[in-house]
Amino acid sequence: MLALYLSMLEDDGDKAIFTEIYEQYERKIYAVAMHLTSSAPKAEDAVHDTMIKVIKHFDDAKKLFRKSCDEFDPWIVTITKNTALDILRKEGRTTEMAEDWDMPVPDNVHPESEFRALVGEIRGMPEKYRRVLELRLVLEWSFDEIGRELDIAENTARTRFQRGRIMLRERLEAMGYNDKGRVL
Repeated sequence: MLALYLSMLEDDGDKAIFTEIYEQYERKIYAVAMHLTSSAPKAEDAVHDTMIKVIKHFDDAKKLFRKSCDEFDPWIVTITKNTALDILRKEGRTTEMAEDWDMPVPDNVHPESEFRALVGEIRGMPEKYRRVLELRLVLEWSFDEIGRELDIAENTARTRFQRGRIMLRERLEAMGYNDKGRVL
C-alpha cells in the first residue's frame, strides 16, 4: 500500500518524509480506527482515507512532522478518529459522545436520565452544523483547521459554527436545558 501512496507524491524528499510518517504511524492509527469501528475492514478503510488526507494536506503534515511529534501525533490521530466516525456515520452507526464532553445541565432533571435525549438532539442537527460544532467545541479546533478538514472556507466554518450554536441553544432550551454560564 505504501507504494500507492508514494506514487501520489512527486518529490523524492516528500516520499522519504511520507515513508517515515507511514512507518511510524500506520500501526497506531490502525489501532485507533479499530477501537472505534470494531471492524478490520472499516479500520483499514479509515487508515487508507487518513493517509490520503495526509497526502492531500502534505505541506501542513510535513511542517507539523518536522516541527515535533507533540503536534503531529494529535493531528493525525484526530484525522483518523474523524475519518473512522465518518465511515460509521455513512452506514448509520455512530459511537457515543466522549465521556469528558462538557454537557449543559438541565433544570430539575437528573443529567444521566436525559443524556440520551441530549445526544439525540445533537445528532439530529443538520450534518454541516453538527460537524463544525463537534470539531470546535469537543476537539477545540481552530476555524482554519475546520475549514481545511471540511474543505470549506474559514469564514464559512465560522458562520456554520455561529448558526449551529444558535440552533443547538434553541434545541436545548426547548428541552429545558440552560447554559448556567457555559458557552453554547
